[in-house]
Amino acid sequence: MSIGPLEQQNGRALMRQPDLLSPHLAFNDGPNEKKTGNLYQFGLAAEDEAKQVAERAWQDGHRNALALLPDSDWGRRIADAFTQEWQALSGTLLEIQFFSEDKSFSNAIQELLNIDDSRRRAQYIQSLTTTPIAFVPRRRDDMDFIFVAASPKQARQIKPTLAFHYAARTPVYATSHIYSGQVSTILDRDLDEIIFCETPWMLDSSAGNPLKGLIQQTWPTNAHRLGRLYALGIDAYRLFPRIKQLSLIRNARLDGMTGSLQLDSDGRVVRSLSWARFAGGKVRPLN
Repeated sequence: MSIGPLEQQNGRALMRQPDLLSPHLAFNDGPNEKKTGNLYQFGLAAEDEAKQVAERAWQDGHRNALALLPDSDWGRRIADAFTQEWQALSGTLLEIQFFSEDKSFSNAIQELLNIDDSRRRAQYIQSLTTTPIAFVPRRRDDMDFIFVAASPKQARQIKPTLAFHYAARTPVYATSHIYSGQVSTILDRDLDEIIFCETPWMLDSSAGNPLKGLIQQTWPTNAHRLGRLYALGIDAYRLFPRIKQLSLIRNARLDGMTGSLQLDSDGRVVRSLSWARFAGGKVRPLN
């Protein structure tokens, strides 16, 4: 059996080959094409996390969603994955907004929460009279939660902006991308109450995970920044002797560092991630 390739274009080249003579575990999820025999795919796809956010929010009893994501190919892929999964669960996606350098967090959030509509209504009413009117903007009240995909730096601005626009108590769910992997209590107070999915590796302390402690000692500069990739490598090594077993036994799982691992019918390793919440600037694992 071979492990690799790592680069996506090489993985896709493998997918175009006829059935392979020996098993290959490629490190990137390829497009949804017909499975090549003996090719298995393992990656940290953000689209998979978006689907799990949808499932978690549904299990938590939410039915009406808003979504806020970067205006990029990456952001739109996540938006598509979340939308498909949420609608498959019979959830209602009320609106999606994308932020960018040209469209600030504040502007995107105002449009997402219909604050801009509220202001326009007030301006129209004011135009009908010469008497000054008292006005407090009102946000929409039909959403149950907001799905956010953003970096830690972006999310630290998004959450306070949501509060400023009267959505402080609205539940926020996110992918793992909002967590830097480092303890930043002061900075991460702005992320309080956000629920996010994450690899077990990033949530386990080095005290409870000797291998993680060893990596932090050996590569202190990159241990946090590349933590999920170290976990991917560890799980690939552990999957190596068990890939055939997982393919033959239905619902068989391997508890890994990147999640609870299972093979689907197309030979893709599907990860069930752990969940956590920010509280007091710290990450608190959830059951």
